[in-house]
Amino acid sequence: VLSLAVMLDGGANQSCAGAGFIAGVDQTSASSRTLFVLTANHVVDGARSIRVIFADGTEANAQIAGTQPNDLAILRADGAPEIIVPAVLGGSSPRIGDEAYAVGNPLGLAASFSAGVE
Repeated sequence: VLSLAVMLDGGANQSCAGAGFIAGVDQTSASSRTLFVLTANHVVDGARSIRVIFADGTEANAQIAGTQPNDLAILRADGAPEIIVPAVLGGSSPRIGDEAYAVGNPLGLAASFSAGVE
């Protein structure tokens, strides 16, 4: 889980915070790699700039690489900590009664975690 610091268009230094996770890595060379971060589109919609902040304090600039109408966005971030572990998502369809988990950054509370039943 990582934090996002987003500066919004619209002047007056409007900003917001969010969370995401590493969904993939593109290792283009021994010294350069690009990370793909999955987050909520409403967090980055209208962003002027996006900073990804990793758990070890490392920061990287990010750009929106794509969005989906179901409020998902994929970011492209260049630069990363030495050790990263992309998230592995479940492969089956959820059913009523399955456990559900939400990871986020509400109100600046870093790396919060909630559990419930779908």
